[in-house]
Amino acid sequence: MNDHTPATKADLQAVQTEMKADVEALKADVQALQTDVQGLKADVQALQTDVQGLKADVKALDARLHRLEGRFDTMEQRIIDRMVEVAHESETRLLTAFYSFAESNQKRLTQVEATDVLLLGRVATLENRMMAVEKRLNMPPAA
Repeated sequence: MNDHTPATKADLQAVQTEMKADVEALKADVQALQTDVQGLKADVQALQTDVQGLKADVKALDARLHRLEGRFDTMEQRIIDRMVEVAHESETRLLTAFYSFAESNQKRLTQVEATDVLLLGRVATLENRMMAVEKRLNMPPAA
């Protein structure tokens, strides 16, 4: 057929048969592609469903995290309040102990000062008596 001779009916029928076979093969390929496309569409729909499920899961997790965050904030505030309360109680106990200590020391100091005053008074009295004795011993008697 490549030699520039006119085509005969048999040649045309052979080409027609070849073309029919090629067209049938193309139809089969198109049908296979359509089946693949249908499968891809089903896969895409399944993926979309999975994505929607994942989105719902993410929203649920987000809501749960917000609830947990609120609970953590509440717990943190309770811990802070308790720490402040414990610190205040400790300060109160320490101040009470220091005041008791200071009060007993103040009483002791007052007692020591009173004793000191009494001792100074007694020493002064003794000094006066000694002075009187010394005066009598050192002075000649009046005639």
